Amino acid sequence: MQPLKYARLWLVGGLLIVAVIVVVSLAPDLPGPTIVGADKLAHFLMYLVAMLWFVGVFLRANWLRIALLLASLGVLIELLQSQTGWREGDWGDAAWNLAGVLSAIVAAWLGAGGWCVAIERRWLGAGKS
Repeated sequence: MQPLKYARLWLVGGLLIVAVIVVVSLAPDLPGPTIVGADKLAHFLMYLVAMLWFVGVFLRANWLRIALLLASLGVLIELLQSQTGWREGDWGDAAWNLAGVLSAIVAAWLGAGGWCVAIERRWLGAGKS
């Protein structure tokens, strides 16, 4: 984990993001207009946000393991959706989930990793004596 003063809060935030992904993914679809491609964009963004959150909380050495866990979660959710009776599992959705995870890792390598440390130092006064 990153050297964070509020590590538990950051971790709980990430777990809440994952919980929202699971609930939204397994709940019945809401009625309303369908926008072509919006569901794929939603898959991409949900997993992008989740992975970006965790690259802020965890050290680089953990990123691959977290990426594999999130990608596995995406596949598991698609399998579970196919069993619900009100959702359909779609391997294309799992691919968009993975694309979100991989995009977040690229962003982390380009400098977004460890963003929680920067926030704590700049705005929350952590690390100052």
